[in-house]
Amino acid sequence: GMRLRQRVQLTEQTVADLTRDAEGWLWAVTDTEVVRIGIPSPWSIINRAHGLRGSVIDTAEFDGATWVSTSRGVFRLTGDGAGSIKAELMPWADMEAFGLLADERAMLVGEREGLRQLLPGQSTATMLYDEGLVYAPKAVVGHPDLAVAYSDYHFMLLRFRGGSWAVERRWALDGMSIFDVTQPAPGEFWISDERGPPQRWRIDLDSGERRETHSFGPDQGLPIDGPDRPK
Repeated sequence: GMRLRQRVQLTEQTVADLTRDAEGWLWAVTDTEVVRIGIPSPWSIINRAHGLRGSVIDTAEFDGATWVSTSRGVFRLTGDGAGSIKAELMPWADMEAFGLLADERAMLVGEREGLRQLLPGQSTATMLYDEGLVYAPKAVVGHPDLAVAYSDYHFMLLRFRGGSWAVERRWALDGMSIFDVTQPAPGEFWISDERGPPQRWRIDLDSGERRETHSFGPDQGLPIDGPDRPK
């Protein structure tokens, strides 16, 4: 017999008629518009109708689900059993959430209250750093057991050991306001500063010791003000 396989939300208005054209598109006539639908569609939109809230900041695949960080928290996206998607807000991160970094071992979440870690099968993420908002955690290039993250107060080096991430080293920013971090070479981190010249940090990735910090400003030919200032 026949059964309902999928529900597709077309509009909030009344659908008056449906027809299919020679190219396989489905056309729907509503109270005020005509809508063209492709099923299955190569594009999908996930929005408030699915439970997602806020401005999307980052996404990750982890533990059999898609995870989304937004200005309203962290959401877990799964199938709803009717051919669509449901977004579930995580109670442990229901304010602004920022970067996500995930692989099969764990997921790091930078959010308003700090840096959290979620392990496979866990329902609640554990806090690794609780001294304020943490932005985007980043993998260290070529070192799958290392990552970096930064807050308004610290730059952190994390190491995965014994089945879990941990903050191995952290350095005070002393007034810096980090905009981004790039890694042109192993152990070399270029840090853009909203309040001053960019800096190059060199860190021994084996010991976790910071070996060098160097600022690049007007004396090196880089302006720190005006339209030519590097970001």
